[in-house]
Amino acid sequence: MKCMLCEKVTPADAEGICSSGNWLIERKFDGVRAYIEDGKLFDRRNVDITHRFPEFHPIPKGVMLDGEIVASTGEFADVSGRMHLKDKRHIAALAKHQPASFVAWDAPDAGGMLVDRRKAMLSVVQSASQTWLKASDVFPDFASGWEAVEAGGWEGLIIKRKSSAYEGRRSKEWLKVKRFVET
Repeated sequence: MKCMLCEKVTPADAEGICSSGNWLIERKFDGVRAYIEDGKLFDRRNVDITHRFPEFHPIPKGVMLDGEIVASTGEFADVSGRMHLKDKRHIAALAKHQPASFVAWDAPDAGGMLVDRRKAMLSVVQSASQTWLKASDVFPDFASGWEAVEAGGWEGLIIKRKSSAYEGRRSKEWLKVKRFVET
């Protein structure tokens, strides 16, 4: 699978874009981009990383979910550091003491518009009943989302056109807006 990626916009541009009401507004997590497909976990380069996250068990089969692996500590290094581990005991210890979560935001194989794929994703997350599997929250408007970003010290927001198809490439249908300027 090729993951759909975001274009960057400024907070001022994002606020103007979102004023139309045609956008879903979600928190931007600082984690590792991944997807679930038929009972396995893959990074965005299609490498099977299931063995690095034993706490993600059982992984739902027969579905595809796009999302982000996030550390329980909220620290990017605590999840990114697991991407290259090979020692099973070290992986198991981290899974126990610093368990990660998978925050899903899309079900690419459901087809159609984002709002319909999101309904399919929510159904999978709810029926799986796994504590490690969560659905991304949606804010009612840009202002409330940005307020949460600033109050929580979050990285930013992702805004997605409600009618967007899943493109499997960088797209202007999905936009990221960060609290700080990247250099």
